[in-house]
Amino acid sequence: MQNRYMRNRYLGIAGLLMGIAFAPLARAPAAPSLDDISAYTSSANVPKIGSVQLVATAKSEFVPENELPSLDVLLSAPELASLRQTEVPLFSKPLEVEVEQNNSCTFPNLSYSSKAIGAPNRGRLTNGLKLENQDYLSVQSRNKYGSAELVQLINFAGCQMAQDYETPLVVKDLSKKGGGKLSPHLSHQNGRDVDLGIYVHKDGTYGNRFAPLHGKMNPETLEANWQFIKTLQEDQKITYIFWDQSYINQTRRFVQEKYGPEEWAEFGKVLQHAHGHKDHFHVRIEQPASKYLAKR
Repeated sequence: MQNRYMRNRYLGIAGLLMGIAFAPLARAPAAPSLDDISAYTSSANVPKIGSVQLVATAKSEFVPENELPSLDVLLSAPELASLRQTEVPLFSKPLEVEVEQNNSCTFPNLSYSSKAIGAPNRGRLTNGLKLENQDYLSVQSRNKYGSAELVQLINFAGCQMAQDYETPLVVKDLSKKGGGKLSPHLSHQNGRDVDLGIYVHKDGTYGNRFAPLHGKMNPETLEANWQFIKTLQEDQKITYIFWDQSYINQTRRFVQEKYGPEEWAEFGKVLQHAHGHKDHFHVRIEQPASKYLAKR
């Protein structure tokens, strides 16, 4: 009796999921929301992470296997982009779905109408996104508005570097809320520019700061900043990374000796000398043309 009850219970859940996933084709089905998924699973004894509930589906003689809603469909809601599920095949009995907190710095694509208008030195920003402090970001400016692509890039890079080097990324000026002139900068006007700290290794620990690097950088400092430069370019096209020429020269020698000229040619070409950049990186992304989605 208990087995029959559990079987009917899971079949009922599978039926609900199938009904949602395979709605009439007259309109394109929308990705399920967090509320939808909670509604599907509200009566089931399923795993729960925070406020998110997930349920496995079961194959049966009443529902052809190829018509069962896939876990990819169920997990396509933007709110669930920070969770990762294991790959589980469909068997003839109910399955548990194992979920875990995602520590891989993957952020959901933002469907956001921010617009970088004009040029970095003569432009404005509409519907800019506000960059917030995180465990991995120390935002030290009130001018913290950028395009969605820039804000996502900073979050991704800061998160990834904090995992590897255990220090938050220091962030200063992006743009004003509506963009426009921002003293003392000549640019930073349309949400495509940001000033970021430099990584430093000293006394066995890493830090990130706005301060000049005196003398020759040690190998750990060079390595950390090179990894940062590469991380910034993983999924976002960068126009320039402005830095002091002496730092660029040291980094080029280090990279070519350790990784070869090909790696420098691939990731070092965005580095450009600019006066007044001995204490920070100035990163400028290309004019946003597509959504940014981190892979890692």
